[in-house]
Amino acid sequence: MKTFTAFLIAVLSGARRFSHAALLRTDRALQQVLGLDRCPSDDTIRNLFKRFTQGKMYEFYSGLRKSELERLPSRPEGYSLDLDSTVFERHGQQQGALKGYNPRKRGRPSHHPLLAVLAEAHFVLHGWLRSGNCSSARGVVEFLKEALALFDVQPGIRLVRADSGFFDDTLLSFLEGMASPLPYIVVTRLTRRERIREKRGAGKLLVHVPGYSFRIFVTSSDAAPEQIWRDYNRRTDMEKRICELKHDLGADDFCLQEFSATEAAFQAVLLLFNLLAEFQRASHLTVYRQPATLRNQVFLCGAILGRTGHHWVLFLSQAWGGWGELKPLWDSLLLYESPTSPKLSPANSA
Repeated sequence: MKTFTAFLIAVLSGARRFSHAALLRTDRALQQVLGLDRCPSDDTIRNLFKRFTQGKMYEFYSGLRKSELERLPSRPEGYSLDLDSTVFERHGQQQGALKGYNPRKRGRPSHHPLLAVLAEAHFVLHGWLRSGNCSSARGVVEFLKEALALFDVQPGIRLVRADSGFFDDTLLSFLEGMASPLPYIVVTRLTRRERIREKRGAGKLLVHVPGYSFRIFVTSSDAAPEQIWRDYNRRTDMEKRICELKHDLGADDFCLQEFSATEAAFQAVLLLFNLLAEFQRASHLTVYRQPATLRNQVFLCGAILGRTGHHWVLFLSQAWGGWGELKPLWDSLLLYESPTSPKLSPANSA
């Protein structure tokens, strides 16, 4: 677990490559705070992820994610579950790096992750790393089954939201056919219409409103049309979460030759993202802060490691924002009751 912890701390510190983790080996103060004799090398971290198989990976991360779910605050009205996919560009011949949909660089090999996020909690419920030639909705039903299986009790999910890439009868039938059907709002995929010829018209415009564009929603919700429109528009936060994973935590940069090893590193970044969201809840931050903001305002600090008698003491820089300003934050953390994951319990690790 020390090697795994070192990787999370490296990403939190701003690492975007496995080789960047070597910078922590010179930080004696950080090693003392973490209780590490020394930080592992980047090769040791790579070898850790190479040991993961698909089965071991699901067993390991599902246990950790369940423990995170147990600490989510209850929400009487339920959480919104947003589905989306993104593109991780690859440079090389890694397993699963295939040509597919790539809006920035067509023809470039990529991976095509699938994500499910509980919007109000800023919590990544589940994630899959997929080959680059997969469509957005490829395997989404099995993906949702795995995501919902993480809950011991059916969660308070009030609504599933997804864009037109997930407009698929298999998904909609699954949501409607559940024992307790999940309401959904999905944007309809529209096909290209025939261009109207000036002299020989082949039809009539359905709606002609210059200056406006239209979307069609498929939904099982009985809310008013304007409420459905407003509700779906809140899904734009999903794009922010993806940007934070990629730009703040480098989720698309930790890539190895083996597909399962790359996915294991990807899952570790998702775990870190959830831990940062829990950190904000535990410290009672009233406004959500993205990972890069937390890194600069809270976690990165000049310090000197010293001793007082037989005890180690960490002297923090006053230029860090001032102890008086940040002391309430640490007081909140010290009072936070955080149960240990069964995976990390000494009784189960023997």
